Amino acid sequence: MKLSKKAAFPALVMAAIPVIALQMFLYDAEITMAQASMGSVPVQLIAEILITIATHLFVVLMAPMLLIAYRKYLAGYAVLGLSLAAYAQMTTGLGVIGPMIAVIAVSILGFYGFRKASEWVRYMRAK
Repeated sequence: MKLSKKAAFPALVMAAIPVIALQMFLYDAEITMAQASMGSVPVQLIAEILITIATHLFVVLMAPMLLIAYRKYLAGYAVLGLSLAAYAQMTTGLGVIGPMIAVIAVSILGFYGFRKASEWVRYMRAK
């Protein structure tokens, strides 16, 4: 299996879980009403939910998958986090884009700080 496919599968799973959970949350009232009136969930409603989930997954995963396909894994996962935050904000109204940008910025600063510290330790050992 190619490395880009191995990196794309976790991104797909990480995007599918919140999208499915949010759609089930949004369709909860319709599912409950259909079960109360008919005794079961109609096939048309199930098909509508599945098509909605597939469409939203496609939109959420479009940019991250392109980055992962071009072997920009960290950028792909960062864009995935931002697109999931934007999706959650659009569907529920929760403002999570700002904290997600802060998490990504702190992660980048932490990575570069750790890298510089390890270079400094290597330099001091070589002296």
